Amino acid sequence: MQGFDYERAKTELSIPSDFDVNAMIAIGRAPAENLPDKYRAMERPSERRPLHEIVFEGAFGWQIPGLP
Repeated sequence: MQGFDYERAKTELSIPSDFDVNAMIAIGRAPAENLPDKYRAMERPSERRPLHEIVFEGAFGWQIPGLP
């Protein structure tokens, strides 16, 4: 995303110096009924890595409460 400050993110999130910020993404969620029909049919539970293993809130390493 344009205008994202990778160095500031590293500082603000207390990311250790031996880690780099290589990407930034926007994450959101909406009820499946709000999706167009062609996308609604594709919705199913994910078999990907659990979010609590890859998503942090606040500083680096702080897990998000409530994630399994």
